[in-house]
This record gives sequence, C-alpha cells and structure tokens, in this order.
Amino acid sequence: MKITQLLSIIFILCNNVYSQNNKEILFLEHLSLKEDHKEAILFGNSLQLSRFNKHQVDSINYYKAWSKYCLKDLENSADDFTKVSIQSSFYSKSKLFASYNLAHISEYRRSISILNQYSPETNSLSDMKNYMKAGINLLEKKYESFDSIISGINKDYYIYSKELKKIKSYRIRMQKHKGPSPFLAGLFSAIVPGSGKIYAGKTGEGISSLISVGALGLVSLENYNKLGFNNYRTIIFSSIFSIFYIGNIYGSVFTAKIVNDEFNNEMQQKILFNIHIPLRNFFN
Repeated sequence: MKITQLLSIIFILCNNVYSQNNKEILFLEHLSLKEDHKEAILFGNSLQLSRFNKHQVDSINYYKAWSKYCLKDLENSADDFTKVSIQSSFYSKSKLFASYNLAHISEYRRSISILNQYSPETNSLSDMKNYMKAGINLLEKKYESFDSIISGINKDYYIYSKELKKIKSYRIRMQKHKGPSPFLAGLFSAIVPGSGKIYAGKTGEGISSLISVGALGLVSLENYNKLGFNNYRTIIFSSIFSIFYIGNIYGSVFTAKIVNDEFNNEMQQKILFNIHIPLRNFFN
C-alpha cells in the first residue's frame, strides 16, 4: 500500500512538472505568434533547460530562433535553429532557415555546410534544399555549380516556379555584366579630367569634374603666363589645381569600384529575396 501511494505521489508530481513546462512553452509560443519577439527571447532565456525534456527544449530553441530571425538577429537566430534536433517537428524548417540566415550575412560556407548535413524526408523538401543551394552558389558566383544543381530541380513546382525563372535570369545577367575597370577609369581621368567617371556611368559627376579641374587649370595657366612661375598666385592656384587633378583621378577609381559594388549588392539582394519568398511560402 505504501509503495502504491509513493508511486502515485511521484506520478502526480511529475505530471504537475510536465504540465507546468508545457504551459511555459505555450506561453513562449503565444509571445512569438503575437510578434512580441523581444519578450519571447527574454522569456525563453529565463527558462532553465534542464527542467525540460528533449522535445520541449527543441521547441524553446525554435521559438527563440524564430523571434531572433524576425528581429533580424540572423547569426544568433541561426545558432538557435541549429540546436533543434532531428526528432523535432520543427527540424526541417530550422535547418533551412538557419542556412538562409547565414547566407544573408554572407556566411556562405557555413550555410552550404548546414544544407549538406540536412537529409530531407520528402521530394518537395529536397527540391527546396537544392533550390537554396543553387541560390547560394550563385551568390558566390559559382556558375557551373549553380547550373548543375538548378538543372535537377522540378521547374514546375508552384512554390518557386516564378522565382526559378528570375534567378536564372540573374545568373545570365551576372555573367554577362562587365563592370567598369578602376584602372581604366583612373587612366581616362588622368588624360581628360572627369572622363573616367563618365566611363563608369556617372556622366553628371564627370562633367562637374571636367569643369572644376579645367577651370582651375586655365586659371593656373593664365597666372603662369602673366606673372611667372614663382609668383605666389601662380603657386597657390597651381597647388589647388594639382590637388583637384589628383583627386579627380582617385575619385574616378573609387567611382568605378562603387558602381561595381552597387551592381553586386543589387544582385545579392535580388537572389536572397528569391530564396526567401519560396522558403516562407513553403512553411506557411
């Protein structure tokens, strides 16, 4: 009789603990669904994981990761997503979002590594994984790898059929793109001030440089012809002209670099967007 009573007490205590743990996880889920993400993270961090079973710990890590993802804390979000075990119902979503988060902060090797470690359970998940891998390879400008992966994906899958066409067009655009050479931009501006910026596609800036540097050059030349080389006015205007002339060359070099960076950033954002939309739609 005493043993039966003891077992009953133990059962009641364990049941109460389990019930309390579930209430805490439901509250964490409630905060996350209400988009009270800062509160969700604070509450999740306050929970002592040793009190929870493995399934419950997975849920805590998932909701913390999701809230951090919504707050754009992508690296820490990825870390929490990777803690979700394969036994969890959140496992596939966690793996794919962890990979996306890392790709978004240019951690491409870690992003691909997570995908390589992930074994999808369905064909649709496998296609989603490969679509993401193709996108990340394109971000790294690995065109052959992109072509190889993208060719094996079901192009009619509605989740990403539109994005698939766009991402293929980005691949063509990226490989065909020939940005301005910083060296040539500097050389052109050394010969004709401002022409390097015009070559880089910044016509207005180039004309402005041509006028300002040209005007200073003419003033310096006029003072030299009238007052001689050693006159203070000639020295001052010649010095100012030299500074503007050299600055015009450096400015053209940096303009070319900026133009190239602008194109690369534009492509990066478009590719990430085309990965993100199907990923969100897949799990909605």
